[in-house]
Amino acid sequence: RMYTLTVNHELNNDFSLRSQTRYGTNEKESVLGCPWWGSGEQASLLIGSRTQGLDNENELFVTQLDLIGELDTVGMSHNLVVGAEVAKEEQTSFGVSSDFTYYDGTGAVVEEAYIDPFAGANNFTATGQLVRNGSDTKGESDTLAVY
Repeated sequence: RMYTLTVNHELNNDFSLRSQTRYGTNEKESVLGCPWWGSGEQASLLIGSRTQGLDNENELFVTQLDLIGELDTVGMSHNLVVGAEVAKEEQTSFGVSSDFTYYDGTGAVVEEAYIDPFAGANNFTATGQLVRNGSDTKGESDTLAVY
């Protein structure tokens, strides 16, 4: 979700002020899989059950103030923008554990889901969920820009 409030104020025919403030939040939960080469008898196969779970929350507040103007000097027209921006962002990455169960194409439970990259039929499915385990990390940043 992102919310934006913009206020424009015309100072005169050539200059105006613009104030723009944004507030947003984002929640992301995902499981990423990266096939990895097996070893031993499975050296020619990819392991499809290597997963990484992500559970993040992000909050952002940004405000900008701009002076916008038009100048005519020495027969040339110029556009001018001068401003400042202040931002604060906070992110929490929740530590997660997973309890996935993998099934081969016949529905039988398997410890590792192997993929043969040279065969056409590589069906496996997974069920389970991510569970927050308390090993969270938090970060925040404050920025100031003048332009």
